[in-house]
Amino acid sequence: MADVVQTQEFPCKKSRFVVFLLWFFFGGFGGHDFYVGRTWAGVLKIILAIIGIITSGILIGFIFIAIDIIWVLIDLFVVVLAGDLCKWQKEKQTVIVVQQNQNDSSNSQ
Repeated sequence: MADVVQTQEFPCKKSRFVVFLLWFFFGGFGGHDFYVGRTWAGVLKIILAIIGIITSGILIGFIFIAIDIIWVLIDLFVVVLAGDLCKWQKEKQTVIVVQQNQNDSSNSQ
């Protein structure tokens, strides 16, 4: 008997309202990115914000903060309002079921 492969995908349970709240309060630090599964984008936003805050005393930091703000405003339209929240979701499970015919297993012994 042939091998049977079944794939089960879990439904997306991401809330657009939660993404909006995370974007509104923690957008500069990538809070919404971590929620939707864009971990690297969140890490980069944290780095931009920290470097911007530390170096703002010598006026270079405002460039980093400006980049972070522009990125967050773009995310409002790309991720929060119009984006597919499950696009970055990696919660898929593949279940593999292998069935052998008893005649096949007795022939191989």
